[in-house]
Amino acid sequence: MADSAGFGVGSSTGIDSSVMEIDLGAIAGNFREVRRRLAASRRTIGVIKADAYGHGAVEVAQTLSTLGVDFLASGSLKECIAARSAGISTPILLLGSLTGEAIHDVIRHRAIPSVDSMAIAEALSRATATQMSVFIKVDCGFGRFGIPIDQAATFAQYVSGLPRLKIEGIYTHLPFSDEQGRNWAESQTRVFDRLIEDLAVRGLTAPITQSQASPGFSVGLVDNGTATALGHLLYGLSPVSIELAKVGTAFTLRSGLKSIRAKLIHTGELPKGALAAPYLRGHHGRLGVVSIGIKHGYRPTSDAAHMIIRGSEAPLLRVCLENTIVDLSRVAEAHVGDMAIVVGTNGHVSITLQDLAKWQATSQLALLTAFGKSLTRTYIAA
Repeated sequence: MADSAGFGVGSSTGIDSSVMEIDLGAIAGNFREVRRRLAASRRTIGVIKADAYGHGAVEVAQTLSTLGVDFLASGSLKECIAARSAGISTPILLLGSLTGEAIHDVIRHRAIPSVDSMAIAEALSRATATQMSVFIKVDCGFGRFGIPIDQAATFAQYVSGLPRLKIEGIYTHLPFSDEQGRNWAESQTRVFDRLIEDLAVRGLTAPITQSQASPGFSVGLVDNGTATALGHLLYGLSPVSIELAKVGTAFTLRSGLKSIRAKLIHTGELPKGALAAPYLRGHHGRLGVVSIGIKHGYRPTSDAAHMIIRGSEAPLLRVCLENTIVDLSRVAEAHVGDMAIVVGTNGHVSITLQDLAKWQATSQLALLTAFGKSLTRTYIAA
């Protein structure tokens, strides 16, 4: 197991007291499982945006590149530069709209830009001295980035005529999680397919056409594209509701997050009677202080929230800025230096990321990205 501060995580000043354990073998297994279910000719795009959903962009990119992923995709030029600095040569697609000041860095670090405006396409054409691959981003109704679908055919033809630009891909983004969203995505998939057919009639084809991503793959949404973009599924996250997931073919994925552990750094007795703060009254016995708190993204509010210490549940008493106070009345043998499990398994007891998301009234993805920025990551090799 290797330790790494990871991309976007600060270096440690001593022994790490809170750790996020990432299983690269699980991520590799998830990629293989999806790859096995795709047509042999289908290309794969591994999404590593948001620091690989908190798992570490460089480490995940290295893993996927070893497995033969066709493209990586990131929303950050910094992540692209970090990947190139780590020796990763896999093509990297930059998601989202490009700004003019980033063009020279895009060229220097061999990123593939997304284009959705004539101004940026023209600027790229002027700036590059050699042929440059670009992807055209189409907005099919999500409303975030891309050239509007009703303008896309004219725009693609214009870009194809610019010097030194090669349209390598045309793609769109159709995220959804419920039945209403699925119906919308299915309808817009057909619209995108018709765009690609229309362009082909006009003599314009691109090797990569992509509308299918993790949600569409999960529910078996059929499209005519040549590639699938994988985000949530790589990390063992379901992009759709439990009810909607039943529509698709069942397959098993493993969580890329193995565990989150934090050190027990203090133990003591609960103050008695009126000396105790109001939130401590009614409890008895020992308490402990665990080195994870609000600044790390840990902020459960549910009465059911707890950690696992020495195989027993330790209910939360108070979540503080940098630490959390826990009830050790059921863990008499606990001592300073023990590692408390925030997410993970110890013996017959476990806390899942889904449990923690429920306790914090947030999403698993929000937790992963928050913890990925604040905790030191360790890795189980693929």
